[in-house]
Amino acid sequence: PLDVSYPQSRIDYMIEDANLKVVLTNQDEFKLPSAVVVLDLREESNYAGDDRNIESGSCPDNLVYVIYLRLF
Repeated sequence: PLDVSYPQSRIDYMIEDANLKVVLTNQDEFKLPSAVVVLDLREESNYAGDDRNIESGSCPDNLVYVIYLRLF
């Protein structure tokens, strides 16, 4: 997770190091490179479309959550 309280240089480093392509957010404070797609969780149009439940397809072997970790 990125935190707006982080120094901008740390945010920039994490974005570059993790090779981020998309950021989900509900805040306006982030200064992100133009190459990063920002999906605002407050924007209703992001939820438009078919509202039927989809089949999950997940199983115990699926990765669920990734925390950014930089090993030196």
